[in-house]
Amino acid sequence: MIFGDGAEGVATYITYKNILSLKEKNKATGEYLSGKYFWASDMILIDDISCETITDVVVQLLKDNEFWSVFEKS
Repeated sequence: MIFGDGAEGVATYITYKNILSLKEKNKATGEYLSGKYFWASDMILIDDISCETITDVVVQLLKDNEFWSVFEKS
């Protein structure tokens, strides 16, 4: 996300379903101690990767003054 003042915020959106899929893949490949943990930088878990859901999340974070607690400034 880029603001009018040029500030940019970066976050990683991951769905709950994707986390389960990654866990199963990692069990099979041995990554992340065979699926025992997972991490992603500046991760936000959401229900779905739709433009509407992402917009709703960003608007809510801005409204709650939590945007920069979640997003990394780049």
